[in-house]
Amino acid sequence: MRGMSRALYSSGMSHTLALHVTLVLTAAAAATVVDNSTNGSHHYKLIIGFQAPWNMSFPFSAQRLGSAIQIAVEKVNTNPAFVGNFSLDFVFTDTDCNPKLSLGGFIHQVWKENVSALFGPACPGEAEVTGLIASAWNIPMFGFVGQSSKIDDRGIYDSYIKIVPPLKRSSEVLVKTLEFFGWSHVAMIGGGLESNTWDKVDALWKTVEDPLRAKFKLMEAVQFDTSNPQLVNRNIKYISTVARVIVVLSNREDSTALMLEAERQGLMKGDYVFFLVQHFEVSGGVDNLWKYALNSTMSQHSRRAFDMAFIIGQKSYEGYEYNDFFEQVFQRLKGNPFRSNLTSAREVSPYSAYLHDAVLLYAMGLKDTIKDRKDPHDGRQLLQRLKNKNNIRFYGASGLVHFDEEGERNLDYSIYDLQYTDRYTD
Repeated sequence: MRGMSRALYSSGMSHTLALHVTLVLTAAAAATVVDNSTNGSHHYKLIIGFQAPWNMSFPFSAQRLGSAIQIAVEKVNTNPAFVGNFSLDFVFTDTDCNPKLSLGGFIHQVWKENVSALFGPACPGEAEVTGLIASAWNIPMFGFVGQSSKIDDRGIYDSYIKIVPPLKRSSEVLVKTLEFFGWSHVAMIGGGLESNTWDKVDALWKTVEDPLRAKFKLMEAVQFDTSNPQLVNRNIKYISTVARVIVVLSNREDSTALMLEAERQGLMKGDYVFFLVQHFEVSGGVDNLWKYALNSTMSQHSRRAFDMAFIIGQKSYEGYEYNDFFEQVFQRLKGNPFRSNLTSAREVSPYSAYLHDAVLLYAMGLKDTIKDRKDPHDGRQLLQRLKNKNNIRFYGASGLVHFDEEGERNLDYSIYDLQYTDRYTD
C-alpha cells in the first residue's frame, strides 16, 4: 500500500491534521494489525497525539516546529532497532493555547484516534489541565516546552515526562557566575508579549528572581511589555540608576531591543554588565541572538550593543547527524500537512529539537515494553520503564539526552561573551 497524507478539519475553532507516514489506516486503528509480508508476518501501528498552537505568533507554533515530529517518526519507522515490527503515525490538534480546546482535543484523540502517547500541549496553561486527564488515564504525556512549575509535581502529574531541562538550571548558572565575580547587587528587567512564554507564567520569572533575592541584594525587578519602545526606553533608563549588574529575561528579539536601547543610552562603555538568560532561545545554535541583532541593523550600533553583555544558554550541540537539523525542519515544514510560509531556517523554533527527541525517548520506552512482551498500549508499562531514565543515554537534535537521579534532563550550559571582530563572533 502506498503512503499518503491527509488533513481532517473539525467544526470548532481548532483543526486536526492526521499524517500517515507509512501505511494507510483508519483513524481508530492505533494498534491495527497489517499483513506486511508474503510469509504472513504482522506489522503493528501505534498512533501518537501532537498538540500545539497553529498561530505563527507563538514561538512553539506547529508552523515553526511541526515537521520535527515527522522527521522523528520516520527515523523510528525506518530503523527496526527502535521498535521492531511496530511503527508510528501521529495526529495533530491545533489548541490555540486554549485549555478547553486542548482538553477536548485530547479526549477526541484518545476516544477516536486511540493514541498511545501525547506530545504537548505546548502552552503551560493547557498542559496543567490536560496533564490531569493524561495522568488519570495513564497515558504518557511528553513535554517539549515545559515552562510550568505546577506540572513538575510528580505526585499529581505522574504520567508527565519532560524532555527539556528544568528552568532552575539557568538560574543556578547565573548564581554561580555572580558569586564567582563577587557581585552582590543586581537588578532584573524583561518580560514579553502574551505569546512569549517567558511572560505567560509568573513561575518563569520567579525561577530566577527567588534565588537572586535569597543570595544577593536584588535592587529592582522590572517586568513589562518589552515590545513597547517607550517602555523599553523608560525602564532601561530607570534600571541603570539602581544597579550596574543587570539580568535580562526575555526572548531574543526583545533582548536585542533592550541591548540596543542600553547602547543608545551609553551603558556599553564598561560601567554596566548585562546577563541575558536565554534558557531555550539559543538551543541548537547559540549565535542565533547575535545573528538576529546583526541582521536587524548591520551597524556599528548593533555590534556595540553586546559589548558588555553575557549570554547564559545551553551549550550548542553540532553532532554530525544533526548539523543541519533546523534546515531539515524548515524544508519539511513547506510540505503537507503544515504548509508553513517561513522564509528561512532561522525562523524555525528551537523547541523543535526537543519535540524530535521526545519521540525518540518514547520509542526507547516502547522498545523495552515490547521486549518484555507487555502491551505497548498500556501506558503504565511504558511509564514504568521510562521512570528509570538515568539508564537512558542517546544523542538527539538537542544534544546528549540523559537524566539525573531525580529524573531531570541534564544539559551543559555556557556563558558567552559575544564580541565582533571583522566577520567573526567570539
